[in-house]
Amino acid sequence: MTGSTGSVIGTPGQSNYHMANLFMISLAVDRRRRCLAGSVLDIGLISELGYVTRQEASVHRNMRSMNVLAMSEDELHVIFAEVIVAGSASQEIIGDVEVIIGFWESRNEADRPF
Repeated sequence: MTGSTGSVIGTPGQSNYHMANLFMISLAVDRRRRCLAGSVLDIGLISELGYVTRQEASVHRNMRSMNVLAMSEDELHVIFAEVIVAGSASQEIIGDVEVIIGFWESRNEADRPF
């Protein structure tokens, strides 16, 4: 299943959207407990695709200030395939069923927005 990093970082006025993402995570956990396939990929900013790419430069600066890292569509395809394999029915639940992509972590803790 696919989720969104918008749910991870929190977006004002998007509580229902966030709850839908949490439901998908709960559903994936339940499926894995029943030895079925299940995982959630929280997708971030995809370069040259989607809403953010059509916005002004200030939106892009704001995203960078939140340590959002854009990735290519090809990179997303590879990651998506890996998440499917990781969430296969033959895998035990080890850790989390949610995979969050599209952020970079600054070595300087003062630069971390979260």
